[in-house]
Amino acid sequence: MDKKTIVIIVVAAAAAVGGYLYWRSTRQMQPSPEAVGTGDIITQSATQGVLPALGGSTNPLENQPNVNPLDVVNPFNSVKTNPFQ
Repeated sequence: MDKKTIVIIVVAAAAAVGGYLYWRSTRQMQPSPEAVGTGDIITQSATQGVLPALGGSTNPLENQPNVNPLDVVNPFNSVKTNPFQ
């Protein structure tokens, strides 16, 4: 290949890349109104009823019975000093 053919190929490739970049920068991408409305509907339906009702107390173990056996029968309740010192 001679130099003239190589120059023509390079110029054609540069023109193609430049044309593509110009076309891509000039077109406006705006979502259709149907797509915006559909997104809102999907968001509302996805978040509806997901969380439980938070009324009154949020701690389920607030009224838990005392099941620790050391609180019921602790031999060291009346000791005022630490017997392990």
